[in-house]
Amino acid sequence: MHSKHILHRDIKPENILVFNDDPIHIKITDFGWGAFAGDGERMTRCGTLDYMCPETVSAKKRPHSFALDYWTLGVLCYELASGRPPFSWSKEKDKIKDNIQKIEYLCPSWFSLELRNFIDKFIQWDPEERMDLREAYKHPFIVMHKIK
Repeated sequence: MHSKHILHRDIKPENILVFNDDPIHIKITDFGWGAFAGDGERMTRCGTLDYMCPETVSAKKRPHSFALDYWTLGVLCYELASGRPPFSWSKEKDKIKDNIQKIEYLCPSWFSLELRNFIDKFIQWDPEERMDLREAYKHPFIVMHKIK
């Protein structure tokens, strides 16, 4: 989707379909917040709070780009491994926004160092520092769990 200059802006479990074919197929759905980003940046504040990145929850309008979707992949990985999103241990919206802005989250003790590092590479305050998919495929966590 990024190669077609499309931002999803709301990647979360509800928007991912897994088909148990051989091989397994995964499809991303619900492009209601999706946008064509010909220039690579947008300004609209949108998405689901638990998955929003610092640039979209900021009180100041900040542009966002494809790195927004990389952030949500980190949040999604955390949730798939722990059962809940990383920043929503408080139910108050302002506290969740504050946790996102400060990148305040704790990894459960059962997270391996490789998984923690994998998630941390996506969940970076600076969008330029976030891991992209090319880097993710080479990350030790993915390499060690890759199906041969």
